[in-house]
Amino acid sequence: MDVDTEFLDKLSKLSENIKIVTMDNGEEGTCIIELPDEIIDASVGTQLENIKDILNNVRV
Repeated sequence: MDVDTEFLDKLSKLSENIKIVTMDNGEEGTCIIELPDEIIDASVGTQLENIKDILNNVRV
């Protein structure tokens, strides 16, 4: 997987509570945030779909 290791290293030092895991089989742009009480899909594709849905609902 092509990852900017310097960037990931700096992110991992932000907090002891943050753990960054690369996904070998994940689609490019995938970002999953796991919290104790929920899982958030912040992936590029998901966010674009969310924006598209919002814009479609505004037209109604």
